[in-house]
Amino acid sequence: MVFCQSYDEKRVIWYTVGMRRIFALALAFTLIASGSYFYYTLASTCVVPFTYRLGTFDPRFNITEAQAKAILVEAETVWESAAGRELFRYDEASDFPINFIFDDRQERTIAEEAQRESLDKKEETSSEVGAQYAVLLDEYTKMELAYKKSVTIYETKLDAFNQTVAEYNEKGGAPEAVFTDLKRTETALATEATSLQQTSRKLATLAKNINDVSERGNRLIAQYNAGVSEYNHEFGSPNEFTQGDYQGTNINIYKFSTISELVNVLAHEFGHALGVGHVEGEASIMYYLMEAQPNSSTLSDTDKVAFNAVCADGVAPFSKLRQIIYSLITIVV
Repeated sequence: MVFCQSYDEKRVIWYTVGMRRIFALALAFTLIASGSYFYYTLASTCVVPFTYRLGTFDPRFNITEAQAKAILVEAETVWESAAGRELFRYDEASDFPINFIFDDRQERTIAEEAQRESLDKKEETSSEVGAQYAVLLDEYTKMELAYKKSVTIYETKLDAFNQTVAEYNEKGGAPEAVFTDLKRTETALATEATSLQQTSRKLATLAKNINDVSERGNRLIAQYNAGVSEYNHEFGSPNEFTQGDYQGTNINIYKFSTISELVNVLAHEFGHALGVGHVEGEASIMYYLMEAQPNSSTLSDTDKVAFNAVCADGVAPFSKLRQIIYSLITIVV
């Protein structure tokens, strides 16, 4: 009986100890699982520095890989300048690529830029032709005004000369001295008439040039207006493009028109990589539409608040908790 009792007591003790161990292991597993869930859903993205590398790169974006890497660093700075610490680090060994994927979105952007550039050139040429037309017209107006005055003076002199000649003819002829004077006047009038004829020809040539320039200007305006109509038909409708996206394991870039726009798009996706979601305010880097952000690529106050909420500087309780969870997960894993 003792033996049996003793045996039963040992079994009870073993069972109790075994249950305690199982409970402890279950509790540890629960804490680790809960911590892992908390970490990966809330805090994992803010373990910095966040390492990345340049992944798939299509040269049809018209920038080099070296330029792309420099732009990535510039996008880092948008966040690091505001945070006052290192948040990102380029590492060729990183398993987080940033891919530049060329598709119809960038093709459309390039086509739009080419069309707009063509329209700008037509507008510039049209403005130059318009300026040329204005100069020629001004020259013609001044020359024509001077010509008309000269013609009026010439005709007055000619009328006076003809009247004097007629009077002397009625008298049977002019005295020799007067006749010599009249011949001198006649020669001067002939020279003046020749000069007026030359001016008239110049005016005719200038008028033709003005008409040619005017026709060219009208053609350019017609071409420009047709181009604007085509541009508006092709690109005038508002379109929302996914310029880039954060996939959790990588960032993809699909579309940008300018370097400053690319910096903003990358900074936006870097924000998601840190765990920052979309915020209000069109001028914010983390606004869901990339169009009204400043060219200077700076965080708005709303961006900073969103950043501090998920990735504070280590003083906030959640930040310390993130660090503890991360260290525990690292030890267990």
